Amino acid sequence: MRGIFYRSDTRSPDANENLFTNGFTKRDVTQVNPTLRNMGTTSVGTDRAPDVEPSSAVCFTSDFFGAPIFPVANLNIPSWVYVLDLDVATVMNTQATQFNLVQNSGANTLAGGAEALWPMFGQERCVNSIAHTDIVGALRVARAFLGTFAQGGTFVCSAYRPNPHYNGGQAVAVAASMNHFIDGRAHSTPTQAGGLVRNTRT
Repeated sequence: MRGIFYRSDTRSPDANENLFTNGFTKRDVTQVNPTLRNMGTTSVGTDRAPDVEPSSAVCFTSDFFGAPIFPVANLNIPSWVYVLDLDVATVMNTQATQFNLVQNSGANTLAGGAEALWPMFGQERCVNSIAHTDIVGALRVARAFLGTFAQGGTFVCSAYRPNPHYNGGQAVAVAASMNHFIDGRAHSTPTQAGGLVRNTRT
């Protein structure tokens, strides 16, 4: 079974990496599988959800509106939201892993709320690599944030580029849906304060 996912990247399809031709590869290829790291002050799974070590995987999201949150290093520079058509059997559901580790630890996540499950609003997923033929296309977005990525922001879509090397059957439907957002309006990203997204479907 295949699914549609979204990865925001400041590199354009025409950059030196030529993502439409080369696809996405994790930065540290010596790490065989995605590695979890803890972003809290205690050990993994005790009271805060872990995060994926960025160099160990190619990360993306199941939520189109959540994609422009990333990358978070420089929030106010434009980005491209790459639309991905992936075999879900290859996808690690980071969101489900985060939720389960905290739940199984016995931590009071209801009391901890958004602090305990801090990254879940991003609905993150990851894989080891993404073939260029699995990239449907890319949507250009201008991003604007007033504070941290967790506080959310807005994005405006300006252009959609299909990938000429994509070999799947979702091209027409994706192009139609992406072009729908090229309307000059500012669309909002999710926020941590907006509540925990506990959908763990891949």
